[in-house]
Amino acid sequence: MKPTGRRAVYCSASCRQAAYVMRKYRRPGAVEALAADLAHVRVREWLRQEIWNLLRQAGLVAAPEPPVLPRRPKPALRIVVSDPGSMPKESNGIETEKQ
Repeated sequence: MKPTGRRAVYCSASCRQAAYVMRKYRRPGAVEALAADLAHVRVREWLRQEIWNLLRQAGLVAAPEPPVLPRRPKPALRIVVSDPGSMPKESNGIETEKQ
C-alpha cells in the first residue's frame, strides 16, 4: 500500500477481476430485461385506466375512454433483386490467370 494518494479499492488485481466477473453475471440478461419492460408497460396501462376511472367518478370527464395510443405503421417490405451484370466481381486478393 502506498503511503500517499487514495486508498486502493481492491487489494489486488485478482480481487478486481473477481469483482468484475461477479458484476458481469449479476446483470439482467435479455429475457429479464424484456420481462421488466413488459411489466413496465402493463403498469403504465393499468395506471392510465385507473386515473381515467377516477376522473370519470369525479365528474371531470364525461366522454368515453380515450382510444389506445396509435402505433406507428410498419414500413412496407419489399424484395430487392440484384442484377448479376451490375455486381462488381469479388476480389479476395488471389490473382487468377486470364485466358
